[in-house]
Amino acid sequence: MFYHRGIILGACRGLGGPVISAYVADIAPSEDYEHTIALYHTIADVGSLVGPILLGWLKDIHGINFPFFLGTGLFLEAIILFAILADETVSHERNHNIKQTENRH
Repeated sequence: MFYHRGIILGACRGLGGPVISAYVADIAPSEDYEHTIALYHTIADVGSLVGPILLGWLKDIHGINFPFFLGTGLFLEAIILFAILADETVSHERNHNIKQTENRH
């Protein structure tokens, strides 16, 4: 059962992480691109540092299952909120033009 929870949590991270990184890169203003990406990665790295410590502490209090359920739930919630609230970064017209260009080659 331990491995199943780890697989689900890993899948959530694998699905969520690259999408959000690409979104940040798309919405970053060109004049502040480097600072925006650096700030995003700093925040993500702080989360990667604090998260395991916090989840280890919660495991000691609530048992081995709790961190997996909490982590998976938080990742799923973040993915759902992102899908609902994030604005489209590529217009439909531009996306259509890109597809037409790809089809010509």
